[in-house]
Amino acid sequence: METQGVDSSGLPPIRRAEQLSGYSANQLRRMIAGITFLDELAGADSASAEWLGIPKFSHAEMLAKLWRRDREATLRLLRSRPVLRYESLSRLFETMASEAASPMSAGKRAQKSFEEKCRAVLLAESSRFTPFGAGSYRLLQPRVHHPYCRPALLLRAETGGRRLLWAGLDFVHKPIWDDAVLRQIMLIGVEARFLDLHFVFFPEGDVAGRAHRAIGELGFGNVRVAVLSGSAMDFAPNPANGGYAKSLRFQWIPPRLHATVAEYAVGQ
Repeated sequence: METQGVDSSGLPPIRRAEQLSGYSANQLRRMIAGITFLDELAGADSASAEWLGIPKFSHAEMLAKLWRRDREATLRLLRSRPVLRYESLSRLFETMASEAASPMSAGKRAQKSFEEKCRAVLLAESSRFTPFGAGSYRLLQPRVHHPYCRPALLLRAETGGRRLLWAGLDFVHKPIWDDAVLRQIMLIGVEARFLDLHFVFFPEGDVAGRAHRAIGELGFGNVRVAVLSGSAMDFAPNPANGGYAKSLRFQWIPPRLHATVAEYAVGQ
């Protein structure tokens, strides 16, 4: 059923269908989805389509959702000739949806866990993170970001100099080096131009080494790679061929809204 344009009555077809059928547009679309499923099932497995016949609307709607999610699993279900109940079909759909989301969820959990481990090491009393030497430090989580500089965390330092010093902190927990990691490094290189230093934290592995080489080749001279190794943080040396891109440091505007993660002073 077409839902775009207008017919001779001046109404879009879906609105005209509402008038003629007495059903809402939402109900009609759900019916169309069910009919489409039955047609596609007949083409894919005529025996299962014949067994299913014309099911209840609620069953057809849920089977259509299962079909769109995983056709092979839906065919296996129908070939087993089950007793169809809406509740069991709904539970199966929820299971499929959660299984599809689980790899992404696992990745997010691993990223969060990695960030928490890095923070714990950086804030431990025996190894406080003081990239600018003695001074007062405040680790911040921005709530509102600079339009071109959006690190996960910011480190604000007062060292007795004429101005405040700022470092960005980003965390990259990726098992393999790919284009997405390279793009993230390139973006961090742009962000770093607004800051005094920018640190990128990695777990142990090949990704950290390749990132370090890429940073040197791209000339991101104030970007530092750090590797979490057990309960210690290893900071890579500056790449030998790391130059400095034009600084935008004096265009930096600190975030007005932020949460303070930690405050500490060293050597004062």
